[in-house]
Amino acid sequence: MSARHRIYLDSSVLVNYSFKKGNEQFSLLAMTLLNKVQIGLYEGVISTLCLMELMTSLRGLPTSHGVRDPQKWRSAIEEAFQAIFRVKNIVLVEGNPNERIGTDEIRDLFYSSIVWEAFEILTKHPGKAGLDKENKLKHDGLSAPDVIHIALAKRLACSEIASFDEDFLESKGEIYALILHKNSGW
Repeated sequence: MSARHRIYLDSSVLVNYSFKKGNEQFSLLAMTLLNKVQIGLYEGVISTLCLMELMTSLRGLPTSHGVRDPQKWRSAIEEAFQAIFRVKNIVLVEGNPNERIGTDEIRDLFYSSIVWEAFEILTKHPGKAGLDKENKLKHDGLSAPDVIHIALAKRLACSEIASFDEDFLESKGEIYALILHKNSGW
């Protein structure tokens, strides 16, 4: 493993880096973080789970802005993936997607052990009841994908997970949650 500071990039960072029509402050913060990865201040770590969540978001976000053409969604996804993979010092833990050959680290990760670790994290951090925008009761806390990200980040020796998702604050004691819009000085 690299001696460089490793930071796991949650999909919310990739979404805000890729989709500039959303929250301008978040887009700027995501670009700033990925610029720091580019120049080597951090080694950015992502997984195919991040890419799948990015893909799902990039299908939904353009739709919410009036784009209904699936070909335009595919183009947006392709452009986003190309932009992310142009950033130096980002490691996709599963390896090169074109070759489908995993990294040495992925060979040490067993799906079942990651899932069980994620299950334990989810059990340990139950969240709380909250209200949604319509004042309906909802769960507020870590989701299943969130805890898989945490388990991967821990297993891959990342010192923190960067995100815009404040639910990661619940994971205190698991990994440091760098909530980009809440923390200054990173």
